[in-house]
Amino acid sequence: MAAPEDVIAYCPTREKCPRLWKARRAFESAEMLRQKGLFDCAANRYYYAVLHVAYHFVLGEKDTGKERPEHLELTSRYIRGEEDQYRQPATEAVSRAQGVRNQADYSPYPVTAERLESAVSSVAGLVVRAMQRADVQRKA
Repeated sequence: MAAPEDVIAYCPTREKCPRLWKARRAFESAEMLRQKGLFDCAANRYYYAVLHVAYHFVLGEKDTGKERPEHLELTSRYIRGEEDQYRQPATEAVSRAQGVRNQADYSPYPVTAERLESAVSSVAGLVVRAMQRADVQRKA
């Protein structure tokens, strides 16, 4: 499993990989929100980190920002496109991020630190794997 600092170590550029740049920024902002105890807000940002990874790999260079597939369709297409050994971890990350985001956005009960923590490492792993697949450089 990856740790949050593993994600932050990557430096995608907005010009070369705009969706991965957004994924990293969403993940980093989720970390800041989590550290401040704003778990509902952090859950939303972790979810969008996953979503931007899916956009990057599903739409690729055809991503103009105008096409907006339904989130479930987009994440399903992303998972189906993953190599066999990464399909299960990707499914887990998407499911966990979606679960905490749904609780944060639609439930009257707040996301707890423990519930959010259950998603963090799998989401970090998904984002790190995306950075590696896209040959994104790490900080020196």
